[in-house]
Amino acid sequence: MGKHMRPDKCGVVFGMGTSPVIVAAYVDPLRPDAWKKRAVWTFIEQVVMNGDFNVVISVVDPAKPEDALKRIIFYKENNLLMRVDKSFTPPDKDGVNWVIHSPDDNPHVYGGHKC
Repeated sequence: MGKHMRPDKCGVVFGMGTSPVIVAAYVDPLRPDAWKKRAVWTFIEQVVMNGDFNVVISVVDPAKPEDALKRIIFYKENNLLMRVDKSFTPPDKDGVNWVIHSPDDNPHVYGGHKC
């Protein structure tokens, strides 16, 4: 990755997840749409479509700041880029975040977005 992909420049920190097939992307809470920038999105799309990794983006949902995190998951299925969104509760007394199921979190083919 070039200098333009440094976390302080692009607003996203990439790292390996807890599974060898997951690339984690942590988005700066002050720039929740940073993952949608052309250079960042191109990297995400290439990792998923060419590398057979899942990319899990962790971002604070500005529409629901009371929720701890929203996770946007991209993966490849039948050579199509798929997306599913999951929301999580704030940490409970034990520090655990719980998944909030919603009818909107059905996986769907992702056609991209405007960069």
